[in-house]
Amino acid sequence: MSIGAVARALTPSATGLGTHTQLGLPRCGFLWLTGLPCPACGLTTCFAHLMHGQLTAAMNCQPCGVVLFGMLALLLPLTVWAGVRARPFFETLAAMHVTRVARLTACALLVQWSVRVARLLLA
Repeated sequence: MSIGAVARALTPSATGLGTHTQLGLPRCGFLWLTGLPCPACGLTTCFAHLMHGQLTAAMNCQPCGVVLFGMLALLLPLTVWAGVRARPFFETLAAMHVTRVARLTACALLVQWSVRVARLLLA
């Protein structure tokens, strides 16, 4: 089952967090221990919103999740492209400088998380 099919089957949580518990996963330990969301909090909810066509709701719960979802959506055509060119998939990714993109995405996620935590602490 693909990520998109799983996300489509989920009902996005109204709180913006916790949708992953519908998959039988435990609640976020970081959130439970600190009362603050972890950097990944809201990703499953964001993906579920996107698969239900709710872009604004997805952006509200996890802005970096929208970018990450787009990056994951590109994997299928990249896989096909690698097959057409008869090249290993990871060679195709390396040629596209995916490592740099992944680092930039991780930094953006951490910045977004820092802003989110700062807003919660100042509220």
